[in-house]
Amino acid sequence: MRSIHLSPLQLLSAVVLLGMLAACGGPETAPEATPGAAPGAADTPAATGAEPEAAAAGGVADLLTALEGLSVEERRGELIELAVDQGGQVNVYTSMNDEIAGLVGEAFEADTGVAMLTYRAPAEDVRTRILQEGQAGRSAADVAWIGDSRLVPIRDADLLTPYTSPYQEDLVEGSVSEYWTLNHHNIYTVAWNTDMVAEGEQPQSYEDLADPKWDGRMTMEPSDADWYWSINDYLRNDQGFSEEEIDQYWQDVIDGAEFNSGHTSSNQLLIAGRYGIFTSAFSRSIELEKVDGAPVEWQPPFSPVFATPEAAAIVASTTKPAGSVLFMDWLIAEGQQVLTDLQVDVTREDLQALDDLEIRFIDPEEWNEVEAEMIAEYQALTGG
Repeated sequence: MRSIHLSPLQLLSAVVLLGMLAACGGPETAPEATPGAAPGAADTPAATGAEPEAAAAGGVADLLTALEGLSVEERRGELIELAVDQGGQVNVYTSMNDEIAGLVGEAFEADTGVAMLTYRAPAEDVRTRILQEGQAGRSAADVAWIGDSRLVPIRDADLLTPYTSPYQEDLVEGSVSEYWTLNHHNIYTVAWNTDMVAEGEQPQSYEDLADPKWDGRMTMEPSDADWYWSINDYLRNDQGFSEEEIDQYWQDVIDGAEFNSGHTSSNQLLIAGRYGIFTSAFSRSIELEKVDGAPVEWQPPFSPVFATPEAAAIVASTTKPAGSVLFMDWLIAEGQQVLTDLQVDVTREDLQALDDLEIRFIDPEEWNEVEAEMIAEYQALTGG
């Protein structure tokens, strides 16, 4: 009889698989999911009769323990082999746009041989779906890839599992928490039309946004309540503004501004010359417009700038622990260069292009506590 030798990680995978089969009374074939499409009910653990909370959450923890002590090359090789054994795919729920999510998925599969299936929607919808599926015991997600503030209530509902990786050591300070890891961020910045705003005329500080010279020449986005909250904090704690002075500041800013919903539409109005400045543009989108020859700029920016972090986390009920850990590892390793090539601001230390700029991440815990209040306050201020 031919002997079969299993590595400790292969043995662990076999034990987890046998436990899942025992829980559901034997093997069962599930319908295939479509790459790039939202997983359906037939793809969920509940539909196959498995008990993911017991089998899969422990699977991630045991897998991470078994990976300790391996080199990154050994870790990657073992994860790929196990991920293929567990179906060769990972379900990622994300708010990334279709183009970026698609290119990331193609690169991930090319590097690992494991397919990335996606459910893509606005971050709020992704958060709601994961919470609802978790409450129903029918979660199809393996990894959640959205803004870190949206992950807070998912964690609080005990729907995430801790993740650690040697690749986390290569990220900028503040990127790692117990349950999620930041992989990129969206930087809020003031942008201007270079045909309408002479060099040196652009705002040099947040206080300059209240200058009457921008009356009728400035557009604002009425949904950027986290930007509004961050500037309040800056004016209060860094500049020593009183609450009355902050109220007057915003009144002066609002009096000279017009509001347009959507960053994309605001960018287009800026490019077309309808406005001279856009107060809370995303730096990445302005860079992409510059590549296409648009007369817009955001550099040099003034410090600090505020950033909304985007993070990834493993869903506790995953039945694909190896694929989930593999995707998380790849996203903060090779995936960082893929995102950089797409003009995304990443968190890997050696890929930082704004070394002299003070970037303040919007704290997810603090924002989660004040979100509803700040949205209502900003909407009242902007007439939204």
